[in-house]
Amino acid sequence: MYSRIFSAAPIALMCCGMLTCPPAVRSAPPAQENQPPPRQLHIVFLEGGEGAINNLKTKTAREVVVRVDDENKKPVGGALVTFALPNDGAGGNALNGGKIIQSVTDTQGRATARFLPSREGQFNLKVTASLSGSENATAVITQTNSMFAHPPVHFLGMSGKTLAIVGSVVGAGTAAAVVATQRGGGGATVSAGATGVGPPR
Repeated sequence: MYSRIFSAAPIALMCCGMLTCPPAVRSAPPAQENQPPPRQLHIVFLEGGEGAINNLKTKTAREVVVRVDDENKKPVGGALVTFALPNDGAGGNALNGGKIIQSVTDTQGRATARFLPSREGQFNLKVTASLSGSENATAVITQTNSMFAHPPVHFLGMSGKTLAIVGSVVGAGTAAAVVATQRGGGGATVSAGATGVGPPR
């Protein structure tokens, strides 16, 4: 009988210990330190940057796409990008009719602004990027609103229309030279520089 009591005692103590001892607590992994904010931001124009020509005839919205990088040329997400159009003269209007367009960069650091060009001429578009409320980067680009799909071509001080007229005159003179040669007999020969355009002599 005593042997049964003593043999059962360790089992009772083990069960009691399991009930009274608190379970082991797993240690939490060390918290990751927050990365410091970038010290400097850079604005990179991907579409619709410096020297872009906006066609007023199409009346379609112009798209400007930028990327915001840090000092290590890595994209910065969550940055506020502001596009400011001029209040007067050539420029454009935001789709809501205003002059200010704001966009937040995505995980790739990209932000997009769309506006409708208005009035012909050159204008400046100011772009600023800020993070944590402080302005970190500013860029100013020049664009042109034109009634042409491409800017007028100038060659030796002559416009595209003048060049077209000159080409017609040159073509007519060349044709006349060919006819005269054919009438004189022999094969038709047209030499370069046979017909020229210049000031009256």
